[in-house]
Amino acid sequence: MAPNSNPLASYKWNSVVNPKFIDHAFPVLYGEPTFGKDDEKRSQLWDLFHSSRDANELAQQLPEGLHPEFVKSFLKAKNKPSVPAATPMDKAVEAVHRVAALDPQVLETMEAHPNILKSLMSSMRQGSEE
Repeated sequence: MAPNSNPLASYKWNSVVNPKFIDHAFPVLYGEPTFGKDDEKRSQLWDLFHSSRDANELAQQLPEGLHPEFVKSFLKAKNKPSVPAATPMDKAVEAVHRVAALDPQVLETMEAHPNILKSLMSSMRQGSEE
């Protein structure tokens, strides 16, 4: 399954690549009654939505003649994050997976010297907060 220019296929592809992916453009585009069955227009706008860095860039690139309420909803959707922020539980689970993937000798060394491990973890935590 690879992405293509069809918004539905790309939506499914993004959901497979990252199960937490939320495509805020999809419901706005497919809920717009003024497009009728014009999937080509939806496809072009979907590509534009996802190639724009932010709502300002998207607003500058939108074609003329779109319904004002659609434009408002579309720009509002662009400001929403596509992937929700990681929860503390997500971070803890990721840390456990990383430790489990370590070389057994490295893990043994870490367990043999807990104070050094504590110091390293503390410095890593401070570095990530900056």
